[in-house]
Amino acid sequence: NEGDKTKLDYQLTLDLAGKDARGGDGASPGNATPRLDHSVTVALERELLDYANRGAVPEAAENQTRSDEQSSVVAEYRASVGRGGFAASARFDRNELFDDASTYRLTGSVGLGGSARLHASVGTGIANPGFFDLFGFFPGSFVGNPALRPERSTSFDVGLEKSFAEGRVRLDATYFRSDLEDEIVPSFDEDTLLSSVRNLSGRSERRGVELSLAATPTRRWQVAASYTYTDAEQPDGAAELRRPRHVASLDNAFSFADGRARLNVGIDHSGAQLDSELVFATPQDRVALPGFTLVGLGADWRIDRRWRVYGRIDNLLDEEYEEWFSYRGRGRAFVAGFAMELAP
Repeated sequence: NEGDKTKLDYQLTLDLAGKDARGGDGASPGNATPRLDHSVTVALERELLDYANRGAVPEAAENQTRSDEQSSVVAEYRASVGRGGFAASARFDRNELFDDASTYRLTGSVGLGGSARLHASVGTGIANPGFFDLFGFFPGSFVGNPALRPERSTSFDVGLEKSFAEGRVRLDATYFRSDLEDEIVPSFDEDTLLSSVRNLSGRSERRGVELSLAATPTRRWQVAASYTYTDAEQPDGAAELRRPRHVASLDNAFSFADGRARLNVGIDHSGAQLDSELVFATPQDRVALPGFTLVGLGADWRIDRRWRVYGRIDNLLDEEYEEWFSYRGRGRAFVAGFAMELAP
């Protein structure tokens, strides 16, 4: 199979002159009125997708060519006043295969005094099925479902951020919830022994808590850590597939050589999760995938003002793991390169 994506996009941002709440320029001495900074962004997108699937012979049943086109318009307004901020955005998508769709997002934050900040957001989203979901890729095993509907979600979150130790430590706790309609899940026909996908009727719910920490223990050492607990259920109350309850990460960044060199050590943990088995010879249709922990190592060295070299090792310990049933995760991988800045 072969796929091509061609995307054209244009974005324009207008930064409006900072004004204080009374309409002044906020620059006069003794003017304690918070400064208002705001901007407007407009974006246009055009995306063309082409997909071709070919079997072993010209007459193969899986031979097919498909395409899709989508045009989008996005608008966003952002404003900040003192320690508070607000943003509102809207998006309109016109797709060749699906109905037109409109989505939005609202975010805001406000200082509570001291070093605390309250933040919240609410929004909607949409995810279209892919070519494999719609049209399949192997008639003898997996068939597509051209009647699929896009997934739609409504989500919100609210959290509190607090700084300590003169800003060197920042903690954040956020509660989130997302309601998903027309969730796309695997399906299996016991009569034909064929796999496919379908939309669930009803509403799937995802809710949980995310905790994050950002700290600077020393001038050359930065730490970032996060933990997320997610409770995800399908409309019938069963646990959602591929949604681990526990996800955590820890990243350590060290700088040396007068800031020209940087070393990163990262640890990512994903807890146990469920996935579809889709093996007709066994009585169960779900399988539990064990949790796993991956360690990564990266380095960056700036040679001079324009040149730098970098490298990293993913899955340093060569951990064997599965994010999807029967698909082994990526093993140890080495990446190295250089970058040159062209700007004067």
